[in-house]
Amino acid sequence: MKSKPIVMEHFSTVHTSFLVDFTFTNNITILMGDSGTGKTATFSFIRECMAINPKILCLDNYDYQKNIKEIIGQTDGN
Repeated sequence: MKSKPIVMEHFSTVHTSFLVDFTFTNNITILMGDSGTGKTATFSFIRECMAINPKILCLDNYDYQKNIKEIIGQTDGN
């Protein structure tokens, strides 16, 4: 059974000539793919939106030293 998104069902942003458009089926989304496919660019566009949209929380592989469980626990409604 799929969990229904609680926070956000759709996210879209335009950055220069790039369009980022996601429809979410879960509250956690992991960007994966081959090298050079735009994961880092997409993540940076979403992270920029995090500054103005409190429903977005971005964590990346450089956050491994942080207590991610605690960060997620403190983000009620994100």
